[in-house]
Amino acid sequence: MISFDRKLSDIPTKLANEDYKKKIYLDLYDEHKKIKPRWNNIKENKKRVIRAYLINITNGCCVYCGKK
Repeated sequence: MISFDRKLSDIPTKLANEDYKKKIYLDLYDEHKKIKPRWNNIKENKKRVIRAYLINITNGCCVYCGKK
């Protein structure tokens, strides 16, 4: 696995908010007792921010092999 620099200044605002992160984990299950999907569902200004943040910190490269 390749190491990348996580730029804390570029982190999505919601992920920097401790109260928001707690809310995500306290509200983990849906009505059928299944874990709610979390991957890239967090939005800011109507844009999904997790994938964009990950692409930014990895320069668009795979963290396992390093290829774009």
